[in-house]
Amino acid sequence: MRRRSDPRQQLVLRIDLERAEHETWREIAIDGAARLDQLADAIVIAFGWTGTGTHAFGSAWSGWSMTESRSHEHDWLESTDRLAAPDRLAAPERLAAPERLRPLVRHDGRPDAWREYRYYADDDEGSCEHAWTVAEAVGQLGADFVFEYRRREPEYDREPARGWRHRIRAIGPSMRPFGASTATVVAGAGLIPRDLAEGAYGELGDPAKLHLLEHEFEVRFGAGSAGLLGLGEHGRSLDDAVSGASVAARRAFRMDLVDLGILSAHETDPELAERVTAPIRDILRLAAAPDGVDPSSLGELGDDLRALRLLRRSKGRLRTLAEVRDRVMERPVELWRVLAARLMNAGSHRYSAWTPSQIAGFAVELARAEREVRTFAFDEAYRDSSGAGSVVLDFNRALRVLVAMGLVDEDAAPSDPAARVFALTMLQS
Repeated sequence: MRRRSDPRQQLVLRIDLERAEHETWREIAIDGAARLDQLADAIVIAFGWTGTGTHAFGSAWSGWSMTESRSHEHDWLESTDRLAAPDRLAAPERLAAPERLRPLVRHDGRPDAWREYRYYADDDEGSCEHAWTVAEAVGQLGADFVFEYRRREPEYDREPARGWRHRIRAIGPSMRPFGASTATVVAGAGLIPRDLAEGAYGELGDPAKLHLLEHEFEVRFGAGSAGLLGLGEHGRSLDDAVSGASVAARRAFRMDLVDLGILSAHETDPELAERVTAPIRDILRLAAAPDGVDPSSLGELGDDLRALRLLRRSKGRLRTLAEVRDRVMERPVELWRVLAARLMNAGSHRYSAWTPSQIAGFAVELARAEREVRTFAFDEAYRDSSGAGSVVLDFNRALRVLVAMGLVDEDAAPSDPAARVFALTMLQS
């Protein structure tokens, strides 16, 4: 009789990629009561699959096979993805009749396309209905528990999609504290094959950088994660910038930001803020005077500061907004933060034609300090917004403000080391 696992405990699963050139495996700690679609997400993240392909769970035990496989190597799923209801798998002799078996769980590559099948088996006592959990699948299938991931093939390729089989087995209970996130990666070795769509975003699951995988699990399964990038309130601007990008592109981008420490909290140096914001504060002081400022004296920069909601136009003059005058004009650190946040959010109000993805991309360029950051998410988001009829970018607005602050030159190249620090504040706004 196959053993049952307590669905309330956390399990440590050892998952091995079969037929890999080098030994490739991951250990994942996951709640026994977790759903199979959650386990699938955990496997995809831990191994670094893009998630753009199709995937399904099944059994390697031929006793649960429904049809003959068309391929000895790649079409195993057609013959092994049909299982009986969990309460019917206590022993082989209690398996439901083949005509009553349904697929366990599969995903066809489309957004929100997870379909968790429920199972029906009739007996003398009536009918029952049940959905699988990780503990039930592990307890009933044992060493026969298998997950297959199939990459997405180009439309012109008529060959069957290549699949990779993962063997799943429980190696013990987790020692993680009560209340920990639903799942996390514990250990691992080896890299998955990277080809076609699976190589489009670079490496997404290097166990040598376990802290990045742990962060990805926290984003997916942690209680405090929010937003497209999992950054919560402080990541709303970046969320806007990557809206429309694929999950894999966002993962690549987020992992690089974490690896470079770009998203780590930092304090703003008051002396630095005072020096950098001085040109803007001088303009605000002039505009706060009773007569305000002649718009022609500021040129296009005046319109830019209006777009940032620092100045207003009244009776042909530019004047500092009362809120700005009272709360930030003489507070350099606060003005620093306001400028950073409003530059990042410039595309969200009526004066601006800036697109969030390009503003954020420029901030990343300033912050990365010549290290590589995968910014596919910006490209995808920009294409998506352009296709929806978005306004044409007026990047010169942002550039003029940063030039006025002395952070970059007119060619958008950094002209002050403070440019990186300011860009970090932008990205965390």
